[in-house]
Amino acid sequence: MKCTASAAFGLEGVLKKELEWLGLHPEKAMDGRVYFDATAEAIMRANLYLRTAEHIYILLEETPLTTFDDLFDTVKALPFAEWIDPSGVFIINAKAKKSTLMSERSIQSLTKKALIESLKASTKRYDFPENGPTYTFRASVSDDVFRLELDTSGEALHRRGYRLDAGAAPLKETLAAGLCLLARYTGKRPLIDPFCGSGTIAIEAAMIARNIPPGLARTFAFEDLIPFSNDAFKAVKKAAYQAINLDKDVAITALDYDPKVLIKAKANAERAGVDEDIDFIEARFEMHKFTNQPSALITNPPYDERLMNAREIDALYKAIGRTFKRLDQVDRYLISSVSGTEQKLGLTPTKTRVLFNGPIKARFYQFFKD
Repeated sequence: MKCTASAAFGLEGVLKKELEWLGLHPEKAMDGRVYFDATAEAIMRANLYLRTAEHIYILLEETPLTTFDDLFDTVKALPFAEWIDPSGVFIINAKAKKSTLMSERSIQSLTKKALIESLKASTKRYDFPENGPTYTFRASVSDDVFRLELDTSGEALHRRGYRLDAGAAPLKETLAAGLCLLARYTGKRPLIDPFCGSGTIAIEAAMIARNIPPGLARTFAFEDLIPFSNDAFKAVKKAAYQAINLDKDVAITALDYDPKVLIKAKANAERAGVDEDIDFIEARFEMHKFTNQPSALITNPPYDERLMNAREIDALYKAIGRTFKRLDQVDRYLISSVSGTEQKLGLTPTKTRVLFNGPIKARFYQFFKD
């Protein structure tokens, strides 16, 4: 099956690497999606294991078109009865960009009508009560290329299930995992997050170190798709549990100055099953005594002016810069959307990468040890 995996802009390369690690031979990566071929079992594993993907789709159609008649005929010709229960609820999410067909409402309505007509022709039934499983499709037209994709994930994959209270200015789980993977963190060296908030970076790092698949505690849309066997999924999950590494020594420290925030972070870590791997410490960044030894520091310091005013942000980033200069044996990684971050830190990063946390454009600053 031809598939696509979606990710936040800037993480396509990381996602492609993850697919390679799963043995799925990804093809092109572009505009927040990576193409790959997969069996039903491989799609299960992709949903279960991928840390930076937001959704896994089956690509049902990808073709150039410029008329609504062609769109309707193209969709009607697809064998939907091979995939979905005709009594299901059909949701069509439509997007249009830089194309002759720019009415998203028309794309949505015609796609659904054509889907129903396809089911009528193949099932010989005319009653579609929409009281069964929910099936979500993504119908998009971009640069006059129409794509219809069937979502196999359901809820976005960043919803791992462990974070019930994200707190203010949260970092998406998929992005936090992406930062750890960009830092090439595997659990072999100590890691510290001095602005841990809800604990997302520390938790995702611990799950990487333990080889805990991020999707173990949730359900997926593919469980209601016809080609996917429940017995096969049980086997995939059993293998995932057996591959968890319980023997590795994992050293992760998470700091925050707010005791209430730390209580929530600890609860999140406990739900993720990694609370014993993370040492949560109540401390202010400026007062903490950091150890200058080979290790990794990955953090998402405050940069939202709803939380701190401009003067406070300037003072904090200057303090971060002073500490970073001293920690020359530590690989330091910082994500921020603050304008002039390099100048405020007083440091030139080894590498910089543009990433998106939802709609927020940020930069990932990487300072490698000397």
